Amino acid sequence: MVVAAALRFWHLGTPAEPIYDETKVLNQAQSFLHGWAPPFSSHPPGGKLLVALSVFLFGNIPWGWRAANALMGTALVPITYLLARRLFRSKLAAAVAAALLLCEGMLLVASRLAMINAAYVTLGAGAYLMLWCFVQEREARTQRLYLLAMSVLLGLYVGTKAVISEVGVLLALAVVILALLGRRPKGLTALSNRRVIGACGLVVSMVLLVYFAMFLPFYWVGWGGLADFMNYHRNVIYRNLDLPLDFPNASPFWSWPLLLHPYAYSRKDILNGTAEVIWCGGNPLLWWAILPAILMAFIRGYTRRSLAWTFMAAGYVAYLAMWIAIRRYVFIYSYMPAEYLGLLALAGALEECWVGHARAWEQFLLLAPVVVCLILAFGALWGALAVCLISIAYPLVKRRFELRDGKFVFLIFISAALLLWAYFFPLWTGIPLSETGYMARMWLHGQGLASWL
Repeated sequence: MVVAAALRFWHLGTPAEPIYDETKVLNQAQSFLHGWAPPFSSHPPGGKLLVALSVFLFGNIPWGWRAANALMGTALVPITYLLARRLFRSKLAAAVAAALLLCEGMLLVASRLAMINAAYVTLGAGAYLMLWCFVQEREARTQRLYLLAMSVLLGLYVGTKAVISEVGVLLALAVVILALLGRRPKGLTALSNRRVIGACGLVVSMVLLVYFAMFLPFYWVGWGGLADFMNYHRNVIYRNLDLPLDFPNASPFWSWPLLLHPYAYSRKDILNGTAEVIWCGGNPLLWWAILPAILMAFIRGYTRRSLAWTFMAAGYVAYLAMWIAIRRYVFIYSYMPAEYLGLLALAGALEECWVGHARAWEQFLLLAPVVVCLILAFGALWGALAVCLISIAYPLVKRRFELRDGKFVFLIFISAALLLWAYFFPLWTGIPLSETGYMARMWLHGQGLASWL
């Protein structure tokens, strides 16, 4: 938590002016603070209300714009630790999940800007934590309290981000139903069915109630009744249907897991040929390793009949598959909810390596992204040399120490993730970089794979 807070609050006032969608969010936040009619937004007002609260508490300055999101981003780390403890019942997996979150850049950038992304990801994670507290609780009264807390957080989630959040609600409802049916005593089918219906009714009603409450400030600034609420949603649908298929920096959803189309939120050229860049991109190793981790999660969910592993895998696929039906331009930052579940699955896969439960092919799949990163970072010659050294060391370790090969994979992966975090850190925090240094970090761009896709 200390490291998370330091990374998110360090130089939080830089850049000193609004960048990218901060302008839109701040305009709506200011309208709430001054009682003006807010400008149109296709997303519910939760994230803008959070920024308005941040400005009210900390002042109308760059640091004040972003402080609440920095707090939300900091809170995501302990939430992730506690959620991973519930999913894997392992302190090691929980610690790895929190560490991976610290090494991921797009979530860091989201926590350092006055936008809505950090807020809705953290609210979703908090709802998942309450969900698994509900699943693992056996005392009925406490179980109902967890379900209520989850419903409120899901309502805030839906009230902050459109479309994506509804997938989170459906995912949570599916787990609630499976958990309740899995506890069904023989001969009490009717009672169990009533519990399922009651639990789902509570979740849906609380989500809708909290969602509607998020729009109460609109009535303070001019709305007059339910018709205004309905007209707002009708306008959101129509405007999204009218949006074009393409837009600068937009990218197809299937390209997101490969990190093919990141882009700069802002770039400010300064003296001596250097520039301050805020980059909407992540740690390449983590993004590319999520794909094999999700494959392993599907296999473990099926072979072990594990609801936790199935939750991560199915949730990841659902958050991506929802974009198939979307016929408007979309941006890579919309991958964050799927990425979050992927990071949890990756933490579980690495923990299985450490304890010796990962099979050889699973270890190979986790090392493959490391090999790609070495070649892209050092070039073909030196990268190939580094790969050869790892290839030589791996069988030696496996032959010399029984069941130690998984620990070798674990240490190699974590070390590479930390090194890449340090390498890309200037892009996420606006530390000045030369043009050469900036272009060296633009992997798979230019005439490479990204331009083909």
